[in-house]
Amino acid sequence: MPIPVRRGLLPVVLLVLAGVAMPACAGPGTATATDPEMVDCAVVLNMPLIQQAAREWQAPAGGMTALVLVHEQEHCLRVPDDRETPAVAAEQRLAKKLRNPRLVAFVEATLTRLDASGYWKS
Repeated sequence: MPIPVRRGLLPVVLLVLAGVAMPACAGPGTATATDPEMVDCAVVLNMPLIQQAAREWQAPAGGMTALVLVHEQEHCLRVPDDRETPAVAAEQRLAKKLRNPRLVAFVEATLTRLDASGYWKS
């Protein structure tokens, strides 16, 4: 089910498709054919991979899923900025609000995988 969020005054729709084995994000937000003021942002969740990461980090799968969703939402809200830093920062804010030390540790480990420019290290 689409979840409306706001990018300034422009609404964004997140379409969550769970349980398919595909990358976590299908691409940047694009204008819809039916309403040029709405933006579709499809987020495809690889639930087996998320559940595996949750087990490895001894973190709740629901919390790990929420981190992926907020990460991908942030990419949609910041188009055309494709750096990872803002998306991981959003994860970090959520992990701290959830007060789960395992989720916080996961995000801190993720931060070490970014280069100085804010992109994934090669």
